[in-house]
Formats: sequence, structure tokens, C-alpha cells
Amino acid sequence: MLLGKSPSDLDGHFLRGRLHLAKGESTEAIQDFQKVLKLEPGLALARHRLALAQPQAGHLQQARADLKEAATLDPGLVESTLLLAELDIQAGALQPAIERLEGLVAR
Repeated sequence: MLLGKSPSDLDGHFLRGRLHLAKGESTEAIQDFQKVLKLEPGLALARHRLALAQPQAGHLQQARADLKEAATLDPGLVESTLLLAELDIQAGALQPAIERLEGLVAR
């Protein structure tokens, strides 16, 4: 495996994390995305993917924090804001969800 030769391979960890996420292996996906973020803390897409894995592992609050961070790192990553608004709605926090969605529309 490629990662055996280079354990600091950013692309390898990102790809493996995506594969784990697709297979529903949230713990492994979280570990890979955390390794990516350790190597490149400002990578919004890795933060977003990490947020997708968090709810599967029962970490809803961490998912919210990761989505907020991803949206801050890259405001053009609209999916992070949409998912954050969806989590707000599920939690009954309608006003924050409305404000997030209005912010997207105003762009």
C-alpha cells in the first residue's frame, strides 16, 4: 500500500478516508481525515469530509464544529453551510438555520 511507503502522504490519507467514509467505516475515516488535517490544517475539504464522518460515530457536536470550521476556511464550500443548516433544523434551531441559508442566498 502506498501509505506504507509514505505515512505522511496527504493525498493517500485523504483518499483512504473517503473510501472508509463511503464504506461506512466512520472511525477509520475520522482517523484518516485527522491525519490529513494534522499535515495541512487549513484544508477545508478535509475538514468537511471529517464532519461527514462524525455523526456516523455519534459525534454530532464535533460534526457541527467541523462544518463551521470548513465554512470559515472556504466560504465557497456551500455544502458545509447547507449541512450545518440541516443540523440546526434537526436540533430545532430554526433561526440559526434561516440566517445561514439567507447568508448563502445573499452571496
